Amino acid sequence: MSEIEKIYYTYMDDISLGGDSEEIIQAREVLYEQLDKKGMSSYDYEDHIEDLASKHEKQGFLNGFKYAMSIALECMQTKTT
Repeated sequence: MSEIEKIYYTYMDDISLGGDSEEIIQAREVLYEQLDKKGMSSYDYEDHIEDLASKHEKQGFLNGFKYAMSIALECMQTKTT
């Protein structure tokens, strides 16, 4: 596991204590309503949906962190007078 992944998992542990935001709760409700309208049980797909969302969130965090660090490195290398 990379150091950035360790930061990510620490971050996820910290935010899991606070629970989901209202925005996430509403998005989940809309998704489940749409599945139910199509006669698809949200419970049958929940694990797959959450797995995809989790992997997407991790990728976004890692990419964002790497980008932020590249900006920080550039700032450190920029000479100011």
